[in-house]
Amino acid sequence: AVVSRRVREAVVSTQSTGAKLYPMVGRAEDGLAKLGNYLARKVANKGQAHLASALKTSKEDKRWSVMYADTLTRLFEDSARVVESVLPMVEVCYGDDNVSKILASIQDECVRQARGTFNNFLQTRNVIDIVTAINENEQLDSELKLDQVLEEMVIMNSRSQLYINFLRKRLQVDEWEGEFI
Repeated sequence: AVVSRRVREAVVSTQSTGAKLYPMVGRAEDGLAKLGNYLARKVANKGQAHLASALKTSKEDKRWSVMYADTLTRLFEDSARVVESVLPMVEVCYGDDNVSKILASIQDECVRQARGTFNNFLQTRNVIDIVTAINENEQLDSELKLDQVLEEMVIMNSRSQLYINFLRKRLQVDEWEGEFI
């Protein structure tokens, strides 16, 4: 009980550093779960902050037409930084076989945040209305609107692919089988 309390106190004060203590006291699974939750919250907070910032972007801003692509890029960069910063410690303290558990926690939250950003993109950019108009052979108000949406979608796709390639390289796996967006 005393050891458990002291470990909890250490983890609260220095989350990822405190997580090193769990395997030393035979509680590796608890440590992985707590570290995974902490890292997921970190990704969630960053993702929500990026989306909130993007939603404040003025239509006059030169990056407004690609603000959702920029938001996803920041989310992927932040997630990649979290992966890069914590995985060496996980490999050393918990073993290589537990890397995928931590990565799953980070990636699950990254997917949730990316979905939120993408759903906001669909709604704000009226993508469903544009697709419906095309399917019904209606004249679009502006072909420029369609071009802008497609441009941003292409950028989002390319940034997503870069992030997936990073994950593959980091895990050194041939095929990514996880859910992305």
